[in-house]
Amino acid sequence: MAGITVEAGALLRALSRTLAAVDRRPTVPILATVYLASSGCQLTVAGVNLKMEIRAQLPAVGELPATCVNPRVLRDLLKGLPTSERVTLEAGESGTTLRVLIGEEHWSLPTLPAEDWPAIFAKSEGQLAEIRLDAGWIGDVLARIAPFMSTEDTRYYLNGVLLEAEGDKLLAVATNGAQLGRVERTVPEAATAISAAGFVGPKSSCIIPKDMVRAILAHMRGPLTVALSSAPLVCRVEGDGLTITGKLIDGIYPDYRRILEEPKDIGYEIDRLALLSALVRLKAISSRGEDPIVSICWREGRVFLERRDAEMGIASIPVPGTTLGTWPNIPLHFDRARLAMAAQQIRGSAFRLHGGSSPYSQANLVDVSDPASTFILMPMRGETALPHEPPVPPAEPEVRAAE
Repeated sequence: MAGITVEAGALLRALSRTLAAVDRRPTVPILATVYLASSGCQLTVAGVNLKMEIRAQLPAVGELPATCVNPRVLRDLLKGLPTSERVTLEAGESGTTLRVLIGEEHWSLPTLPAEDWPAIFAKSEGQLAEIRLDAGWIGDVLARIAPFMSTEDTRYYLNGVLLEAEGDKLLAVATNGAQLGRVERTVPEAATAISAAGFVGPKSSCIIPKDMVRAILAHMRGPLTVALSSAPLVCRVEGDGLTITGKLIDGIYPDYRRILEEPKDIGYEIDRLALLSALVRLKAISSRGEDPIVSICWREGRVFLERRDAEMGIASIPVPGTTLGTWPNIPLHFDRARLAMAAQQIRGSAFRLHGGSSPYSQANLVDVSDPASTFILMPMRGETALPHEPPVPPAEPEVRAAE
């Protein structure tokens, strides 16, 4: 009887990673399973839905005919086992079951025919142009951009991350309409690869959907190979023993560059950790179920983070910081959670907050240690705990009347 032996820890990890692509209650039963098949000295574990496929490979000894099994049942029976425990998978005599042997334990799980497995992304093989990304790209770029992705279906083209290439620069952009994140890194031949994939135009770009971005962040580490195709619209990401393939978003990303103004020398340079600490404490001055509006203002030669609430009281916390060329003539009001999220993406000890020329103008957060990273917030309506001190305009030179 054909069978394959693997380590429990390796199989459990592969199942946990592929589950991100397996729906709990799909309309088609086969989409609730994972695909198992051996090839050489490896076992392939794959999960798929109509938008994405996740495929993991792990070392194995023996052979197993291709079959499909419920991944959650298989995962749960492996939990609690030592990672080095040997697990044997065998096809049942009738071909409709999978036998799982663990020491003296015997399990028999129902299966579905592998022939019914939907090979949704098989046609894209061999048609993709590749971009190679270093080990830090996931944490340094993708993790910082992902929080800005939209989740509204009405503007589906914002439900992902825009990859845009300019020569040897690869830009990652995400926005939900109220805030925007943009990180730029040098990636050799990025524009050449994206153009070779069929994405042509003034700006070579494509949109990776949010589900795929989240799967990459949750399950992949180290260097990546990103392969792209415009016909069909497909992206494949390989790394860390995992392959994630998904459909790119078929839409036109808005021209975000219209709001990327050259930062004016108006604003503050603020200590990041001190600001985040103050934001956590200001949440105390808020009504239950609401995230408060906080204000940044200048008074007595210092930066203050403040909150006023008619029922909960007022708070004013000084934050280490300085002005830039000058400071805004009005206080800046932001949603507390959005300001905290943007500040969390700063990698350096301080950031520059540009803005305040009008109550409706955006605020740009620029990482002092990484000027290629920019995060944009739209202001809110609010009020300060104490008055804001606007800059004093320079005195006009006196004009003496002619004698």
